[in-house]
Amino acid sequence: MSKPVLVLQAPIATRSGYGDHSRDILRSLYELDKFDIKLIPTQWGATPQNQLDPSSEFGKRALGDVITTLDKKPDVYVQLTIANEFRPIGNYNIGITAGVETTLAPQEFITAGNTMDLLIVPSKFAKDTLEKTVYDKLDKNTHKSVGQLQLEKPVEVLFEGVCTETFQPIEWI
Repeated sequence: MSKPVLVLQAPIATRSGYGDHSRDILRSLYELDKFDIKLIPTQWGATPQNQLDPSSEFGKRALGDVITTLDKKPDVYVQLTIANEFRPIGNYNIGITAGVETTLAPQEFITAGNTMDLLIVPSKFAKDTLEKTVYDKLDKNTHKSVGQLQLEKPVEVLFEGVCTETFQPIEWI
């Protein structure tokens, strides 16, 4: 039996925080070994696209999984980006974002978040901010409230912690 197709669209090759995050996610997905993984690399501003080493096992595998066109709707689509850029293209859509560093998420984050099936953020603060943000929906003609805009999709926290092989306690003299 073939594995479900998972497409990860992320700044996988960039030298950025979102790039590091997407490579961590990809490593975990590879370890799960439950999906036929395809990658759609994205830009991240003007950051260099030099973080996939073609001589490493990880780099070879990742570069081999890159696709330039999407022939069919994937079973699972994971997009790692700023929340307002989310767009669902799979049968099940997961948006991964850092969220915001404020107590009110922009309306565009909430609107785009509602197009996904699940949102994943790195902290309880980001989750709480997305879940607690509420805007009034206004009628374009009367400017009267016709409801509220709030996140209607589940949000989960994926705390990645610290790599203790790299970061170790310092012994003070």
